Amino acid sequence: MHKTIFKIFLILVVLTLIVLGVYYTTKSIKIDTNNLPVNVNYTTTELNLQNKELTSLPAEIGNLTQLVKFDVSHNNLTGALPAEIGRLTKLEILDASHNKLTGIPAEIGRLTHLQTVDFSNNGITDLPNEIYNLKQLKILNLSNNPISQEKIDLLQQKLPSTEIIF
Repeated sequence: MHKTIFKIFLILVVLTLIVLGVYYTTKSIKIDTNNLPVNVNYTTTELNLQNKELTSLPAEIGNLTQLVKFDVSHNNLTGALPAEIGRLTKLEILDASHNKLTGIPAEIGRLTHLQTVDFSNNGITDLPNEIYNLKQLKILNLSNNPISQEKIDLLQQKLPSTEIIF
């Protein structure tokens, strides 16, 4: 009797895991790109939203926790990327170049796997202290931003192994 109950219990556990797995892999977010919605699966590892005329990113972007490469270059993004970007802890490559960004969120410091970051051709004037946490960073492109030489010098001191393009 106990073996039968145990077998039924195991079957129920396996079925529950299957259902949850299907739910997780089919869950997605919708991003409006030039009035054309793009559905992005939560398990996506690369997302290219280049040249989509985006003016902002939804906070739900932080749900794409499997992202390794994220390209939002050549859009019309303003302000800073959403703080939820800090939840993309597997991210290795981030390209937010050629936008109208004026800042970098402090949460970028949580992205300790970042290797290449491109914020070139924006209006960024300041850098969050948390950017110094990016010890794996190989390349940081900040060219064509009104950042003071003093801030670049400090960045080079704090991240001596990083090639900083300014």
